[in-house]
Amino acid sequence: MKNSIYPNDIGKLIVEKSILDKPSKLSPAEFNEIMKHPYYTRKTINMIGLDDDSAFWAGNHHEKLDGSGYPNGLKGKDLDFESRAIGFLDVFQALTESRTYRNAFKDNEAFEIIETMVNVHKLDGQVVKIGKKIFLPF
Repeated sequence: MKNSIYPNDIGKLIVEKSILDKPSKLSPAEFNEIMKHPYYTRKTINMIGLDDDSAFWAGNHHEKLDGSGYPNGLKGKDLDFESRAIGFLDVFQALTESRTYRNAFKDNEAFEIIETMVNVHKLDGQVVKIGKKIFLPF
């Protein structure tokens, strides 16, 4: 199954489809190409005239609280609630969608992975708690 493009990933439109749809591990050069998409997401949202906040939030969707994300290596203090929420939603969506290299995880399986990301200070635990109420209501 091909990867979907969501508003926070609109920058993926500049990435070659052969990279996006590659069924095996990406090379370092290919991953560097993928890492450019948050920048182009932010730039595109700004260019089409949406507000700066929306562009900022969407452009931060791969940043992590511990500074290990991209494209800017922002840390928790630099990431507002909206950026943290979109980052969580991006991870949840990626895990629960089939990819060319793996099948989709069930929601509860995705949250097990996400909890490990909370434990190593990549995702915001409070945001994930809200996400669980939405996606695992029972």
